[in-house]
Amino acid sequence: MNVLVVDDSSLTRAAMVAALEAYDHRVIAEGKDGNEAVALYKEKKPDVVLLDLAMPNKDGLEAIKEILAFDPKANIVAVSALYDRTMQKRAVELGARAYIVKPFELSELVAVMSKFQE
Repeated sequence: MNVLVVDDSSLTRAAMVAALEAYDHRVIAEGKDGNEAVALYKEKKPDVVLLDLAMPNKDGLEAIKEILAFDPKANIVAVSALYDRTMQKRAVELGARAYIVKPFELSELVAVMSKFQE
């Protein structure tokens, strides 16, 4: 599965990339803010986007709206250290297919990714 990983923390991106690749997912691009998330989605058209919600320039909620306006079938997994039910609810209302709270267990990431495999 082709994955786009977007997080403003390079350490978090590196950890997600390593975990995904360990389970045979292919990270085709990485971004550090919502602007890059939208641009990279349009360019690469990944199967799944792992998208941090709290980022500079354009937050993840705004990026979710723009990506889904471009492709209503986009598979977006919202990722956030902010365990905030309001933020989680908003991300899902906007169209995120799943929500993961950082730090997460590898098994949690694998379980969420398995939802998108056919």
